[in-house]
Amino acid sequence: HAKGLIEVVPNRFHYNNAINAWANSRNGNSGIRAEALLNAMGREEIIKPDTVSYNACIDAYAKNGNEEEAKRLLRAMEKSYECADNMLCKPNRKSYNSVINAYAKSSKKDAALNAESLLRRMNEVGVTPDSFSFATLMNAWGRSMEYGKAERVLQLYREMLHLYKEGIQELRPNVVVFNSMINACAYTTGDLLEQQKAMSIANYAFRELDQSSFDKPDQITYGTFFKVCQNQIPPGEVRRQIVNVMFQKCIRDGQLGKFVFDQLKLAASEEQFLSLIGVEINDVNWSDIPEDWRCNVRENVSR
Repeated sequence: HAKGLIEVVPNRFHYNNAINAWANSRNGNSGIRAEALLNAMGREEIIKPDTVSYNACIDAYAKNGNEEEAKRLLRAMEKSYECADNMLCKPNRKSYNSVINAYAKSSKKDAALNAESLLRRMNEVGVTPDSFSFATLMNAWGRSMEYGKAERVLQLYREMLHLYKEGIQELRPNVVVFNSMINACAYTTGDLLEQQKAMSIANYAFRELDQSSFDKPDQITYGTFFKVCQNQIPPGEVRRQIVNVMFQKCIRDGQLGKFVFDQLKLAASEEQFLSLIGVEINDVNWSDIPEDWRCNVRENVSR
């Protein structure tokens, strides 16, 4: 095209495919390369970037852990649409969820607060969050070192449940949401009171999931709950009893997957492990696990 071949004029479809290819690559400069293509589109009046173009570019930065660059591009997208410079690039749920997810994977101090500000921003601009938005925000809080994060994810769950009951079907809780709650409890740090709150909220989340019509516990649920036991309850009779009850329910549900198996080794004492599995903890193999204990496990399922 640059050499005058009109027949090979690139269009928006071609640009978007190229940007998306960079977003899905493992290249450390994929965000920069994707944005270069986005800017090239912006210089062409007839093929201005659209929402798909921006989302793919945001995703490229997000996948590389460049949450601030992803957020900068989202702000540019908002501004371009709000100022009527480009009415093709209205931000949608994916735009915001991609940046929230980038913050959820960040180890920076204010990542959870930044992620939550984006969810609130969605409401301001009329974009409805979905269960992924809330679950990802819960993950951001779970990864943070903020005090009271278990209570914060509980508040988020109650907020989304209220909105769901008000008629927002996109906010129907699912197993991923409950697993995110339990995960935040597993990684809660602080004094004894904070640990007790985390254990109580993990119990609540598990019961809420198990007794609801939303979904049912999976191996991630059970494995993460065992991690809560390991991190929040000191070795002793209380921990032994809770691990025993959860193990019995886990095998009845056929959810003793490899993740559960690994977490059980850490949560149970060697004596308890032997009584539950029937094999010494240092001698056990995956083949020792009865088929009916793991018949409902879906391994390698992305959460």
